[in-house]
Amino acid sequence: TRRLFNVVHRHMTFTIPQEMWKVMEREPEYRKVLFEAVNVTLRKVMKVQMGAVAVLHPYGKDLKVNYHIHALVTEGGLDEKGKWKACKFISYTGLRKVWQYEVLTRLKTRLPEGERANRWIDKLFKHNTKGFYVHAEPRVKDGNGVSRYIGRYIRHPAIADSRIEDYDGKTVTFYYEKRTDKRRKRELKKLPVLAFIHGIVRHIPPKQFKMVRYFGIYAPRKRTV
Repeated sequence: TRRLFNVVHRHMTFTIPQEMWKVMEREPEYRKVLFEAVNVTLRKVMKVQMGAVAVLHPYGKDLKVNYHIHALVTEGGLDEKGKWKACKFISYTGLRKVWQYEVLTRLKTRLPEGERANRWIDKLFKHNTKGFYVHAEPRVKDGNGVSRYIGRYIRHPAIADSRIEDYDGKTVTFYYEKRTDKRRKRELKKLPVLAFIHGIVRHIPPKQFKMVRYFGIYAPRKRTV
């Protein structure tokens, strides 16, 4: 709350294709690419020194791996003269294309060199001609509510106790909400108890890995701006 400015923010969700999830799970170092790419993408598309709080989510509502980043971004920033410039319009096309380019080109430098890695990166470009999906809504207008809003994503566990419907000593039954045609449908999922436990602990981040990062005017070195 002390760090964030009392300005309008935009909640953005940066996603990557399903083919990349296992790679991110296997090598924690690759996950840093997602943070780097978010920062550069926002600066390139918005063309101002924005402020962003980025949170890495490694799971979906059904406990499966699903790496994506939630970012709370100021709807504007400082221009070259240090004056505040509003950015109410943000190009979705630009966000998707730049996000894809930054993720894949940065990941390529970290992958083991070889023709196989190059073919995989080329395939991800070719099969996602519109870029990687980015959702840039909703707008958060209440400055005091900004930190509470992003706090939901920082503190949110892989699954809440309230979603567990049944446990018979061998299996766990829980529900999650699935979007279908812009509607939410409740789905039940049953897992053996050890598979359920694995579905939770697999998302515990490595020691010292920062799941929340600050960029632009929210970066620690610029906290007094």
